[in-house]
This record gives sequence, C-alpha cells and structure tokens, in this order.
Amino acid sequence: MTLRSIALTALVALGVWYWVKGREIKDQALKAANRHCSDLDLIFLDQSVSLTGMKLGRDQRGQYCLVRTFSFEFSSTGEDRYQGSVVVEGKRISSIRLAPHRID
Repeated sequence: MTLRSIALTALVALGVWYWVKGREIKDQALKAANRHCSDLDLIFLDQSVSLTGMKLGRDQRGQYCLVRTFSFEFSSTGEDRYQGSVVVEGKRISSIRLAPHRID
C-alpha cells in the first residue's frame, strides 16, 4: 500500500463516519421537534427537519463542538404554517424555538 492509498482510505472512512454521525444528530433533532410540538398541542408538519446552518462553537462546558441548526414547520390549526428551529450543540439539544403563532 502506498501512502496515497492509505490517505485516501482514511479520508473516505472519515467522510462515512461524519455522514453516519450527522444522520444520528438529525434523527435526534427530528424527535425533539416532534416531541416539542406534541407537548404544545401543535401539528408537526412534513415529519422532517432540514439542516440550515452549521458552525464551530462552544458548548456549556466551554469545549469546542459543531453547532447545527435544523429548521422545521408546524401548525397550530392545520391551516397555517410556521417555522421552528432546533439547535444542537455537539450531541445535545440546546434550544428549540418557535415562530410566533396563533393559539386556538
């Protein structure tokens, strides 16, 4: 094996690891958004979240981590759509925000 093939293999392995961990975090954000909407008697629309931002930040302990922001849509009546977001610091949900919405 050459040094080039070892580096390429390591790069592919790193990419696969990053993709798998990213999927786990997205699933965690999806469950958190769904649970939050359910707790507030809101309708979680489309059953999905989408990654809207990622940056390097610090968690509550001051350690560097990736801070990912996922967006989702919800409704209070079934006739309207509002935006919400889930912020994940590392592997921990740090906040869930909802746009101002009508309450019935």
